[in-house]
Amino acid sequence: MSSKLRLDELLVRRGLFRSRSKAAEAVRSGKVQVDGKAIDKPGKKFLEDAHLQLIEHKFVVSRAYYKLKKALESFQVVVEGTRVCDLGASTGGFTQLLLER
Repeated sequence: MSSKLRLDELLVRRGLFRSRSKAAEAVRSGKVQVDGKAIDKPGKKFLEDAHLQLIEHKFVVSRAYYKLKKALESFQVVVEGTRVCDLGASTGGFTQLLLER
């Protein structure tokens, strides 16, 4: 019987990532599915023979995009038809997300 491993460790062992930190980042960003289900916890344990799939995502300007997307979804914020001004000093993840909505 197969033993269970952390998802980030399993991704590294299979050669899909060079480090656990890069694997964990991909998991948290929603880029990994295990047995057909999206997983966002890199420490969750799975059998060694679990089916892993990397999901290609479109280009985003920053990781903040994913954080803001989750916040907007969690709080059910509707931005359509509103006027917004991004006064941030970063790469524009918030603006990219708002333009998509």
